[in-house]
Amino acid sequence: MSQPEGRPSDTNRQPPHLAVGRRGEQVAADHLKSLGYRVLSRNVRAAGGELDIVALQGGTVVFCEVKSRLGEAAAVWERVDAKKRRSLLRAARAFLRRKHLQDAPYRFDIVTVSWPSFDLAEVPQVRVYRNAFSGEEDEGPTG
Repeated sequence: MSQPEGRPSDTNRQPPHLAVGRRGEQVAADHLKSLGYRVLSRNVRAAGGELDIVALQGGTVVFCEVKSRLGEAAAVWERVDAKKRRSLLRAARAFLRRKHLQDAPYRFDIVTVSWPSFDLAEVPQVRVYRNAFSGEEDEGPTG
């Protein structure tokens, strides 16, 4: 049975949360570049975790976790709990080892991207939380 014209097939459909996440990561990367960050990698898998964006700012390696939402301003600290911070830390340390950057200074930023109108065509609100948490596994958010 053929697919009706103008209607995407189920295999070509992307779940809405993935579309929002991918669009949010692109918006975040563009925003970081506008702030002077140099984006090195995106969606890096390491040590069982994923780093959304790895960038350089000055001489510091910055691991950015991106949180994208429709219709709400993301509550950052609720979205990056202790388990997620530990996962990000393990992935970041593995990335640093892989790139022979173990001695490089690094930090964790969180970038929120939100579309209050539920419309991805609208201009989203973007906020960067620099140094959102430390490289210590047992510490929580610093700010």
